[in-house]
Amino acid sequence: LTTIKGILISQTTKYMSLTTTHLLSQSAFWRLSKAFVEIMGLVKGFILTDLIDKSEFYKDRQQLEDGFFFYKRENMLKLYPIGETTLRNYLKELDEQNLIEMKLEQKGLDRRTYFKINEQNVQNLITNYLIEKSKQNGDRNLS
Repeated sequence: LTTIKGILISQTTKYMSLTTTHLLSQSAFWRLSKAFVEIMGLVKGFILTDLIDKSEFYKDRQQLEDGFFFYKRENMLKLYPIGETTLRNYLKELDEQNLIEMKLEQKGLDRRTYFKINEQNVQNLITNYLIEKSKQNGDRNLS
């Protein structure tokens, strides 16, 4: 009996550990950059963060096609506190800023949008923000 209880406790502990790891994994939470919020506002910054997170999800599973991934707008609208027109405008702005690329495909009646993160431009955006911020604070070491 003691051995059985020991095994059950061990299995329960292992299960709890896996569950906690899953809950705290990248897919369970978003890490919203303060730089994104300051540069582009809360909602647009959140959209870019979510797109980056989704891209990483597919990259980890080696499911990107030339860097592109599919993301249903209906799913986006469930997460974001905005309407479809506002979402379309934010995505267009991110595309025009070369932070993302969008590719539209028509498959029968289904119209799909594929996204690709322009990682270099996102990195440049953050780097330039940090350099400007350091200059404003009088720190010349980052420039």
